[in-house]
Amino acid sequence: MSDSTSNLIRRAINHCKPAFLGGFTFRQWLRLLLENRFDIDAKFLPRAMFATAGSVLTSCLKPLEPDARLDEACESLWRQPVFILGLPRSGTTHLFNLLSEDPQFAFPSRVDCYNAHIFLLLHRLGANRLLGMIPPKKRFMDNVHTGWLSPEEDNIALTILAGDGSRLTQVFQRNETYRDWLGADGGLNERQKTLFTSALIQFSRKLVFLKRARPLFKSPNHTPKIPEILGAFPEAKFVTILRHPFHQFASLKAMQTSSSRTWSALQESTPVTDDRRLEFMTSTLRRYMETRTMIPQGQLCEIHYADLVRKESDSLRHIYSELNLGIPPARIPPTCEQPYRKNNHAPLPEDLQNMIRKGYEPFESLGFFSRDL
Repeated sequence: MSDSTSNLIRRAINHCKPAFLGGFTFRQWLRLLLENRFDIDAKFLPRAMFATAGSVLTSCLKPLEPDARLDEACESLWRQPVFILGLPRSGTTHLFNLLSEDPQFAFPSRVDCYNAHIFLLLHRLGANRLLGMIPPKKRFMDNVHTGWLSPEEDNIALTILAGDGSRLTQVFQRNETYRDWLGADGGLNERQKTLFTSALIQFSRKLVFLKRARPLFKSPNHTPKIPEILGAFPEAKFVTILRHPFHQFASLKAMQTSSSRTWSALQESTPVTDDRRLEFMTSTLRRYMETRTMIPQGQLCEIHYADLVRKESDSLRHIYSELNLGIPPARIPPTCEQPYRKNNHAPLPEDLQNMIRKGYEPFESLGFFSRDL
């Protein structure tokens, strides 16, 4: 078989994979399709059909999901989750993978997030062990290898449980209303806040019930949602990772121009402009700066990506000390057993660098430009 034929088959298969879409119940899925007037691009119709079949199966299995009742010890653990914040492509995944090696944390896996309504049942049936036998694969946009048991972003699960949320921006990409779920322009409205906190509480309780450990969550989309998170978890602790804007911007741009944009899409979308990319970054940071003061003393630690990459052990000790998490465990082989390698991107044009510097002027106190790689 020629390389061109293999690539064609691979692209066709990728357009069929439903990603997390089969995790919705059929009622949720039908509502989303109606809400978007069944506006699905032709090449994604197979994905929509597989997602529909998955939603039917999810609905059939949901009544069998065990009730996540926590004992007193688990209730105490549940009330003290740790959230990793930061702009997309700031190293949040690397930090998430490092912290998830600590057995004191209960991190959600891809199995859990993609099947938020029924993952306790799937674990009871042993489906996680079967899926864990599938070898991890390198992600489209970087050198990170992920599998079904790898740590996964919880906002996938929250979108599924709420039947709405920020992840839908990747699915129905022409529907701008889903971008309001990012919360970067003043937080969530009352309906969104209720759905978000309810889903977060439900998912975290199930995770603690399964693993009997303190929840560990990571999602760049949580960065502007500090008030909503504290409303549900006043004792929550936060680690924010900061990265030099030029490197972060270049990495984000590379991701948004790669095939990762079609990973869960049912619609093609227009390319993201540099202006819009920068506006998203600065509005997210503005909301973060406005709300980070709400975090009680001793519950926030801010680190730089450059420090984490250069001095990993020192950075982890600093996080554990600042947040009173004890002593970091001795490093054990990560789930994917792949050494961390950052992407290399061409330097940004000088005019774009100047535009980013100007946009970041209100955030100089965070020291974004103080460290480089």
